[in-house]
Amino acid sequence: MRASRCIVVVSLLAMLLLSRPKVWCPLCFAPSSQVPLRIQRMREGLGAAFDDQRNRCNLTLEEKMLIAQITQAGNSGDWHKAKSVFKRHAVYSPDSSPVFNAMMTVALRCGKYVAGHKIYDMLGSLGIKKSPPSYSLGLRLAAKSNRTDAIENIWMEAVACDMVNMHIAGARLDAAAAQGDIETAAKVLDLMENLGMVPNRHHFTAAICACHAVGRPGYSAAVLFLDAMLQRNVTPDIVTYAALVKAHQNAPLEAFHAVLSSMEDNCIGMNCVFLDVYLHSLLDAGHPEGWRSIRSMPEILGVLRSFSDERLHHAAAIIQKAHVQKIKLSGFCNRIDEALEMMCIGPSDDDIPGD
Repeated sequence: MRASRCIVVVSLLAMLLLSRPKVWCPLCFAPSSQVPLRIQRMREGLGAAFDDQRNRCNLTLEEKMLIAQITQAGNSGDWHKAKSVFKRHAVYSPDSSPVFNAMMTVALRCGKYVAGHKIYDMLGSLGIKKSPPSYSLGLRLAAKSNRTDAIENIWMEAVACDMVNMHIAGARLDAAAAQGDIETAAKVLDLMENLGMVPNRHHFTAAICACHAVGRPGYSAAVLFLDAMLQRNVTPDIVTYAALVKAHQNAPLEAFHAVLSSMEDNCIGMNCVFLDVYLHSLLDAGHPEGWRSIRSMPEILGVLRSFSDERLHHAAAIIQKAHVQKIKLSGFCNRIDEALEMMCIGPSDDDIPGD
């Protein structure tokens, strides 16, 4: 019940945040040194390419062969071949949704989001029964196509048809994350609980990601989502904490200390990706393009001088901890490290918990 109340509090907080202007800060979340979240989700059964076998029992042999050909083309990244195979089959039964699901999966993999969403729309126009994977794929394609109206329509239809499962809820949370929609993220988690589902790490991480786009107050909602996660005994990972700290853009210094303390409590160490996101948020440049537009050392030094000594000492401390743990620094972190040395800024005593 504590977790449920926490999610309700997040929902109430979201309504307050909605009245504030949104701030977008394009930070790199998944460099090549870490497996992209999309791949992790697919590996653990939460991505678009989940198994659709249970919906294939009523397919004709021709349709089963069609799915195999479409899937093979998708695995090769050949959108045009998949589209050609799909177009050759003109007659579908009411149970043909797995064929369309296979094609939508290829559209996601190949980045053909608008085309993929049109394939989802064909299900309704042809009178084909939508399966749970159809709704999940439709939500992901609508989100990638920035179709806010379509996202809501697909979600409401899935709810009305009693189709919501872990995959569909995950897709709706991903869409909320892309839109910075904290209120919807909280409502989806509440609905999952009401339906007897237990949100997992990926669901809560997506909800935390929804807090990225709402500016400075977003970190409070992100922390509440983490609290709800921990109260349900759902274990966060480094991806969760990278999402959390990304919502802390220019948050008070004590909020960053709290993140590190929580990581220590849950026995989670830093990595290159987390450190990069952490320093981006700690030293938010206050520019629409963030640090991307600040390249020369004089520019970097000029921005750093705008921060308090306490914040700079903290940045130096966490970089020093990364050196001790032999964590490879990103290019951005290396530049900050070099600039702090030029400014004779080092870590303060007892700055990083766990040292």
